[in-house]
Amino acid sequence: MPFLDTGRPAPDATAGGSSLNPRAVWLLGQAKAGAERAREHRASLTLDDTADAVLSQIERLEVQKARLEGRLVDAYAALHSVEEQQLARLTTSTPVPITADQVAAQEIACATGVGATEVARRLELATAPRRHRVLRERLRAGAVSLQRALRVVVETRALGDEVLPDLEATVLAPAPDGSVASARLFATRLQRCVRSADSRAAEERRRSSRLRRTAYGRLLEDGMGLFTVVAPAERVVGVLDRVDALARPPERPATTAASTSCAATCSATSPSSVSCRPARVSVSTRGRRAPACCPTPRPRPSASSCRSRSPSGRPTPRASCPATAGSPPPTPGRS
Repeated sequence: MPFLDTGRPAPDATAGGSSLNPRAVWLLGQAKAGAERAREHRASLTLDDTADAVLSQIERLEVQKARLEGRLVDAYAALHSVEEQQLARLTTSTPVPITADQVAAQEIACATGVGATEVARRLELATAPRRHRVLRERLRAGAVSLQRALRVVVETRALGDEVLPDLEATVLAPAPDGSVASARLFATRLQRCVRSADSRAAEERRRSSRLRRTAYGRLLEDGMGLFTVVAPAERVVGVLDRVDALARPPERPATTAASTSCAATCSATSPSSVSCRPARVSVSTRGRRAPACCPTPRPRPSASSCRSRSPSGRPTPRASCPATAGSPPPTPGRS
């Protein structure tokens, strides 16, 4: 057992009996004081202050995300350039029916799992650095997201290169109060700028938009369904009117305008029968269709209602009266 001399103090002991380094003691004191101040600061913070701090963190992360997306677009452009060089070195007797865009899109889609359509949109932005130089600069600075940049690329495909810099600067400008433009403000600016810069005629734009008309449906998991129609405006209005008429309950009383329109569509085919074409059809709760208005047949006109008075005061029958049609002519001298 070693000998322990407890009677003599250590050589590095201080006057107070502590063997710690004074620098370490000072650092520990500063850390303790900082922890106490942080605890007091957290205790004095309100929920609003906490929400503001977290919101500021989200804003910084969005900026960093946009900058990272700018680097991602640059990587897309680099891969496209490599694929172009590889295809140019291939020597074949017959031309290869494939492009660098297709090769790069398929490789990125297979490697990352991103859809081919999304990859093609990103490649369209990556392979046009001079055309979309404003978008590329804003992406690198973190001032615009990749989603908005791709929407600008898609909406401005038919425009010339000379109008894009000013258009993109206008669309990506901040809001009047200096904040980031909202989604609605961004969409409104983009539509207005594209319409004002588009030099094509209105009929040509309408013709190109008619090519995108379609109708498709989708069944939902809760037993409902979703039906979408992309068609000219007048046809969409007609479809909405029919659906509204079918969904109108039959118990609802007909208004004066509905009665007038229904009466206008009813025509008498013979003196004793009436054919009615209901102007509005509704669906009952049992699934049966019933006319929203059912006019009663008009009474057969009498002979007295179809007679007119002569200047002498005696009634004279009309040849076109339906009540006297087919009956023998009246005997002279009888009224």
